[in-house]
Amino acid sequence: MAGPIANFTISLGLDGSVKTQGAGVSAAIDENTAPVSDAEKDKERLETSKASVPESAKSSADGKLIMSEEIAHGHITWKSMNLLLTGLAGQHPVIFTLILVGGLTIASMAYTLVPWWLGVWGAQYETHDPADVDVT
Repeated sequence: MAGPIANFTISLGLDGSVKTQGAGVSAAIDENTAPVSDAEKDKERLETSKASVPESAKSSADGKLIMSEEIAHGHITWKSMNLLLTGLAGQHPVIFTLILVGGLTIASMAYTLVPWWLGVWGAQYETHDPADVDVT
């Protein structure tokens, strides 16, 4: 889709590494044929899945198919996490970590103090005339 307007293309691997880079989309497609073969495999799977209904599918009384939920488990490699953290922290990982931990601590304290402050403010209605309680 981006072929007519793309001046430079980069093909990424599953771990976030650069597989190909070049001046045209056709060069990336020529060097990396995996997306084309994956698309063909997906078409075949779609055709076979339309023909057969999984055994886990059960027909309910109103005629609807009910399938058990499939849970997919993935993983993130250390190389990908390192790429993310290096991109976030840049050349100052210690400062980034201190700011991150400090920000999370302040956010946790704020979440803890909000109900407490609402209790203090609400208790003023018991000891003061409601007209005297500052709303803002």
